[in-house]
Amino acid sequence: MTPPLPAGLSYTAPAAGAGNGGAIAGAPTAAAAATTYTLTATDADGDAATLPFVLTVLGRPWFTGAGVAAQRYATGTRVNVPLPAAEPGDGATDYDVQPTLPDGLGFDRTTRRIAGTPTTVTDVTTYTLTATDADGDAATLDFTMAVAAAAAPTVSRIDFGSSPASTPPAMRCGCGSREWRRSRSSASRGLRSPSARTPGRRLPRT
Repeated sequence: MTPPLPAGLSYTAPAAGAGNGGAIAGAPTAAAAATTYTLTATDADGDAATLPFVLTVLGRPWFTGAGVAAQRYATGTRVNVPLPAAEPGDGATDYDVQPTLPDGLGFDRTTRRIAGTPTTVTDVTTYTLTATDADGDAATLDFTMAVAAAAAPTVSRIDFGSSPASTPPAMRCGCGSREWRRSRSSASRGLRSPSARTPGRRLPRT
């Protein structure tokens, strides 16, 4: 068989008396243009017969690598994730993702990116990335996606100081030299004056 067959294919000659011309077997790994090959049969005397034929390997897209990791997003969080490219087939390759992505997310068929800000909680769902060439040949790649609710914001405890050893701040008023301090226990106890006393009521002399 001449010339050499496309990569991934091989020719096996028939056993003696098999009554056939052998077999071409294997899986082609790359596209190959139409090429004329010649099968030659030669007997013990050296007499030969030839049979030409044309062989073409059509290209088709296919994915390599480990695939796409599970996608997990949170609502309100910006997403911009590229998906892998397929090995090219014949002509331009078009990409699509199905089923419809969660609300707020879209797929760019040119850049192969999932982008946007998800707005709705979505359970784990299987999506399929499809690469299709000009001949209609396609390759697919599955992956999963889920959208969880964003975590609620938290507020740390604020300690204003409750140690008994601490002294409440002093407040002064324009009523003489009295100094007032705010009670620490509760606002209902109001203000107290440690240095002032309310004079008692005097009884009239008889």
